[in-house]
Amino acid sequence: MSLAPLMALGAVALSSAQEPATVGTVARRLGVTASSASRLLTHLERSALVSRASQTGDRRIGHLRATEAGRNMWEQASRTLASELDAAFNTLAFDEKYAHIVARLCRAEAAPRAEEPPSA
Repeated sequence: MSLAPLMALGAVALSSAQEPATVGTVARRLGVTASSASRLLTHLERSALVSRASQTGDRRIGHLRATEAGRNMWEQASRTLASELDAAFNTLAFDEKYAHIVARLCRAEAAPRAEEPPSA
């Protein structure tokens, strides 16, 4: 499996029952268009790694869940991915690490955020 579908699978596998994944949430998490996320998710659904169910009362909204096979694949692949990313990051010079961290922070700051409840 290539990285894009793997990251889409992770976005679904890491969602919760309180906040199930939708095409829109996966798109935002991956930083891609809804159309691109939909294509990735359709591929995962056809591979029996993700299942889709319509929301009660609004069939336009599909909630996505990782199947047992999808969760197992994510668990195995995420360990390998984390190990490989750690190894790659550790080979970078200090200034290269700093540049990656700053770029990541800038992307996170630019991403739209859910409304936060007012503090008491």
